[in-house]
Amino acid sequence: MRPSALFWPGTSRAGLIPWAVQLSHDWLTVAQARPGVLDEDLVAWADLASSPHPLTRFHHRTSFPAPHGRLACWERARSQLRQALADRMRQRTLPVAPTSPLAAERAWFLARQIMAKGHYSRVGQHIRLSDLQIELDTLKDQSATYVWASWRWGAGRKIDSDDVRWLSTHLHHVQGDILASPRPPGDRMNPPPRFFWQTYSPALTRSITADVLRDALIGYRDLVELNFPRFGAALGLYSVFPVRVEGLVAMPPDASQSQPATVTYALRPDAASAPQDQPTVDLLLSDESDFPQESLWAKVREDRSAAFRLPGMVQQDAPLPYHDRQATNLAYRWLARDLQAVGWLERAVTFSD
Repeated sequence: MRPSALFWPGTSRAGLIPWAVQLSHDWLTVAQARPGVLDEDLVAWADLASSPHPLTRFHHRTSFPAPHGRLACWERARSQLRQALADRMRQRTLPVAPTSPLAAERAWFLARQIMAKGHYSRVGQHIRLSDLQIELDTLKDQSATYVWASWRWGAGRKIDSDDVRWLSTHLHHVQGDILASPRPPGDRMNPPPRFFWQTYSPALTRSITADVLRDALIGYRDLVELNFPRFGAALGLYSVFPVRVEGLVAMPPDASQSQPATVTYALRPDAASAPQDQPTVDLLLSDESDFPQESLWAKVREDRSAAFRLPGMVQQDAPLPYHDRQATNLAYRWLARDLQAVGWLERAVTFSD
């Protein structure tokens, strides 16, 4: 299948991008210069605001009230960073270490898109790195003379040239010659089940759910410590680390039910662990949908020592391998909530997978 692709012409260049600026009637106008227009990083431009054809020399032009007051410049900078941060959050591409569980999920997600080419049945639980590298080299060759490119195969999700570069670099940290799925396959394949959730036994469903919750907590910690190290203590969940998960996985009571298992859990401070310890996840297993929540959560209390209280009980579908980036989505959901609470996100960020 031929991919649908989008390319932006041009070549990237290193160094600072030169800007022109004009202050007029308490309004500030700034514009990013095209190559060769400015010899310095910042230049006063007399007719920037009134020029009828600014795009002949500049990529874009923006006007806004000149900042005044002690925090005005900081507020302006924050307003500009908010959108860029929201975009990175939505794309789930904030940097993490190669050893992070979120890096493993992203690598498998991207590799599966590239190798499946819209037909996911082609990809099992393993991908040979040599086969993947051939496909990556092809995509890099296609986008070599472009600033940015993206591809989509059939109904698959879009990946772009930043994804390709990231994955190519990440593969240097993968041991062996195989890239493996972060989650195990189903253990109940015979006879063929009616619904996909039935391919997973209760024990395996609980095991996968515990792994996802643990990876999400580790991934959330990785995101904060690498990207927001100076104000991590102001973030609600991070401020009470180390934390543990206590909850229950409920299997569907009716085999004819298409809805998968659910997990109900709470995050609690864990005084018995060190901040960098692997989080403890304690999940009970029930085959009943009407389990006694009152007795299970009687000991769960809000932690009032934190700057922002931990969430109470959370109930959601239990994560299974056919859900993409499960730990990543959960870690980013917690981070988005905390960043919104301290003003770095204007509104909640949602994820579609």
